[in-house]
Amino acid sequence: MSREHATALPFLGLCSITFVLVCTSAVLSDLHWYLQSLRFSPREAGLLIGLFPLTSICMYAGGSRYITADRGSVLMPLGLVLTSCSMLAYLSADSLVTLALIRILGGIGSFLVMASCMAIMVTLIPAKRSGLAFSLYSVAMLLPYALMPAISEATRGWFPQPALLYALSGVLLLPAAGLAALGRRWWSRSHPSPAAEPDTEGEPVSPRRNLRHRPVYLILWLNSSYFFLFSSLFYLLKGYAAAQATQGSGYFFTIQMSIMVLLRFFGSSIFDRFAKEALIQLAVVITSLGFACLALGVSGAGLFASALLFGLGMGLWVPPLNALMYLHTPPQYRGYNANMMLQVMHIGSFAGVYGGSWLITLGGYTTLWLTILALLALNLGLSRVLRQYPLPG
Repeated sequence: MSREHATALPFLGLCSITFVLVCTSAVLSDLHWYLQSLRFSPREAGLLIGLFPLTSICMYAGGSRYITADRGSVLMPLGLVLTSCSMLAYLSADSLVTLALIRILGGIGSFLVMASCMAIMVTLIPAKRSGLAFSLYSVAMLLPYALMPAISEATRGWFPQPALLYALSGVLLLPAAGLAALGRRWWSRSHPSPAAEPDTEGEPVSPRRNLRHRPVYLILWLNSSYFFLFSSLFYLLKGYAAAQATQGSGYFFTIQMSIMVLLRFFGSSIFDRFAKEALIQLAVVITSLGFACLALGVSGAGLFASALLFGLGMGLWVPPLNALMYLHTPPQYRGYNANMMLQVMHIGSFAGVYGGSWLITLGGYTTLWLTILALLALNLGLSRVLRQYPLPG
């Protein structure tokens, strides 16, 4: 049996665990609104939401270098249980301190799961299939954002408070924790022996040496910027839609994410066939058109139509970016850089929801969208710079 066939099932198992975990984040599309219904100010709501990625930032900064494939197979079930507990706790939480602790606990649990998944995953992916593998993995991360906001909209009248739906999503993590625990031997049989991984105890990964390679920090910036846009849009669009007298904003994400999932699933071969830097530039341009529509005050059917632009633009962005990081990174740093991508994801997510809340308070939604357009213009220039660096080998 070829190595590709031998690692296919473990890879799909990791994608399944990732899917269930991300459902617990995607169900929170109305969390900013829900927190304000508990009489928190928009800035307090933004800070509480931001505590989740802020916690993950700290965890990645201090712990990502110690997450190996072997350790990850032990830590992954623990992270799933912690995240499940944090989701169940929303049922009785209504104070600032309690909600802050819930968000922090969820951040710790998510770190343990995502970092472990990535550390195992990079040992399974053949280099020549990196674009396809990362596009499939991104489908597992995106599909919950197509499903859960729509489920929230459709079942709004079923639950007296959104916290009940949050708790139900947390219950789904318990079977996933069982799968992760049972899969420990599965992962260990599928990835190389520990001698093939960087020895982080005897010879720690050097972040300074790793970041001397200029494409690495360009890719990290572009990844962080993407999640700044994503976080701002995901948590703050409901308020924008309400200001524009548009109902059912959750279905916006169903349209957007469905386009992204279809693009990555059925068009996944394009990520290996075409220049990845060119795809990123195209993604930035199309995403800019979507935010330009929001800056012009689009509403009603026009708002849902703009979701097509966001789906196409943002759908083209991440898979080639992840593949470029993989291809620009020496083998001994791949696990570390994969987790660095997750760390800057959380940096961008925190800045997006918290910074976005401040921008709305200072100048309204138009100020937020114009600031994002300026960031996209910068990223278009940086993506052109990235094309100057040829891939190794």
